[in-house]
Amino acid sequence: MSAKSKLKIIAIIAFCVLVQTGCFQTLSSKPHKEEEPVIVILDEHSSNENIKIMSDSLKANKNPTVYTQYNVDLKINPREKTFTGIQKIQYTNQTGNPLNLIYLNLHLNAFRENSAIKPYFSGVEDKITSKGFKEGFIDIQSVLVNNEEVSFNQSDTLLEISLKTPAEVEESIEITIQFVGKVPIISHRIGSDDDALWMGNFLPVLAVYDKNGWNKYPYYPVGDPFFTDIANYTVKVTTPKEYVVVATGSEEETEEDGEKITTINAQMVRDFALAISNKFREVSLETETGVDIHLYSTHELSNSEKILNIAKRSLEYYSKRLGSYPYSELDIVEGALYAPDSMGYSTLVLMDSKKLQNDPTVILDVAHEIGHQWFYNIIGSNQIKEPWLDEAMVMYLQKNLFFVEEDIESLMEKQRDRLIASMKPMRVVSLNSDLSTFSSWETYYNIHYLRGQLMVHALKEKMGSENFDKFLKTYYEKYAFRIVDTEGFISTAEEIYGSSLKGFFSQWMNATELPEF
Repeated sequence: MSAKSKLKIIAIIAFCVLVQTGCFQTLSSKPHKEEEPVIVILDEHSSNENIKIMSDSLKANKNPTVYTQYNVDLKINPREKTFTGIQKIQYTNQTGNPLNLIYLNLHLNAFRENSAIKPYFSGVEDKITSKGFKEGFIDIQSVLVNNEEVSFNQSDTLLEISLKTPAEVEESIEITIQFVGKVPIISHRIGSDDDALWMGNFLPVLAVYDKNGWNKYPYYPVGDPFFTDIANYTVKVTTPKEYVVVATGSEEETEEDGEKITTINAQMVRDFALAISNKFREVSLETETGVDIHLYSTHELSNSEKILNIAKRSLEYYSKRLGSYPYSELDIVEGALYAPDSMGYSTLVLMDSKKLQNDPTVILDVAHEIGHQWFYNIIGSNQIKEPWLDEAMVMYLQKNLFFVEEDIESLMEKQRDRLIASMKPMRVVSLNSDLSTFSSWETYYNIHYLRGQLMVHALKEKMGSENFDKFLKTYYEKYAFRIVDTEGFISTAEEIYGSSLKGFFSQWMNATELPEF
């Protein structure tokens, strides 16, 4: 979900010019008239009104999804950057087929020193290891299924579990995994330095099973090579008592035998991440709808109020444009990435220190990553095969936070002209290109961010603003907490538009020359 900042220079210049000239869109200047879509209950006893509302579509579902439950007991040594854990997974086979094998992702193993899978391009290795490098990994020690030991195979970033007897359709099983691991010293999505540890996509999580079977992907060096189902997490983290744990979901702290135990409850989330430090400074803000926004930094920040305010505006904007933010809190956490950039996880945004401290465009990254709370977290998609489904939507929709409609139209025209020139030498130009086809961040960004958002703008122009707004709300209501693909996106647009859009999407997704708006 992060885009390399050097590719944002033109957009940043345009942003600064428009701010200076007063062409700045306020959140309330063009309110949307539609009622907010309703969504799932996450906690019936919560005082947060967002969380009390149940989706009519989920209530009426005759075959409700049984969401996987992860119960995790972790002990983390922040000084040594090591951890041990036992994870119990309550899994129900809803694939429609009996299963003899089950697969889980072990993304952390991409950070082994001699890994054949490198999670970054060689050209940025100096930046990623500028503060040194020590490998990270996760080793599986044992696997039980329904309390019986089973055989397993750990290879690169994948864990294969062989079941003694097949898991029949709709059968529920308990998978118990014991593991040890280490957080790498590296400037990346998962990493650490002298100030903190930040751990995204580090737990063993089930791969997605769809019409093509199990989705088994390596950790590609470009894009966001993650694809997961919605699940529930209860995670107990034991640390030295002076450390603060910030995580996806809500946290409760207790002390026992001189150690701190942080119990984390995260319901209906797409992924799980946490950060740990004994240097965190916290500032907070509560929205009118009861969402607590926390900013955790290891350095003194002069712009914390600005960051919290844009986070608040972003939550309000996307809630009105699509549907309510269904969680009780949002955390923004300082870490160290190899560029002044950011990464979004469910209810948690990781921001690079340089971006937080010195970059005036930090508000763009905050707005972008909060947009990903809706696109990929709530509305799931395959970020390896179809990255535009979340990146293009966020790139386009966030512009309404900063620009008036007339300026967006001008920006899109100029961006189309620039992209036409950029695409001429490019080998990969189709929005149907998956992560395996890209050899640089620049080409990936040009296609799935820029070409994608031009297509979304063209769709709005073709449908008209009123129908486009209706499409967004319908799309949210239909695919919230589910997984959508290109076909689902197109069929929803056609449903609202009233006729076929296949020719439109074929041209905008695949043509070697960009269509006109």
